[in-house]
Amino acid sequence: MKHKSKSQVIVYVVMRDPQANMLQAHRVYYSERRAKNYCKKMNADVEKFSGMYYIQKCLFTDFEAFLTKFSEK
Repeated sequence: MKHKSKSQVIVYVVMRDPQANMLQAHRVYYSERRAKNYCKKMNADVEKFSGMYYIQKCLFTDFEAFLTKFSEK
């Protein structure tokens, strides 16, 4: 019986509140550059500005289980 190796995945979570948890994420990126570009674009848009966007770096040890949990809903 083989066990699946649980790989670690680093993601960059864009959220409105810097103290929010992962469930309140606005967007999730695998690339830090893309997350920064999105935040920069949203924070600079004067017409649609509704508050600051922040980036949190997260490390998942079992990202597949996380995705499975939320895709079942």
